[in-house]
Amino acid sequence: MAVFPSKVIKTCSDLWWFLTIQEIFELIVATFRGLNDISSPYFATRLHILSTVASVRSCIVMLNIECNDLIHEMFQTFFATVR
Repeated sequence: MAVFPSKVIKTCSDLWWFLTIQEIFELIVATFRGLNDISSPYFATRLHILSTVASVRSCIVMLNIECNDLIHEMFQTFFATVR
């Protein structure tokens, strides 16, 4: 799981020391909102974050720390993007 937080830490640089794991997941879910904009310069980064979230099974961690609302928001974003 060391690779995954490093991407978030790079994104949040100066603020990451003050973030809880739930706040980190909130930032990650917020980045997924831009997945429908394939012309964005950040699209590749968002895809990489999505791939990392899937490979380290972050949803399991989110369920364990009871981030149910975030999981719901994340999947709503995915479904809206697919439409």
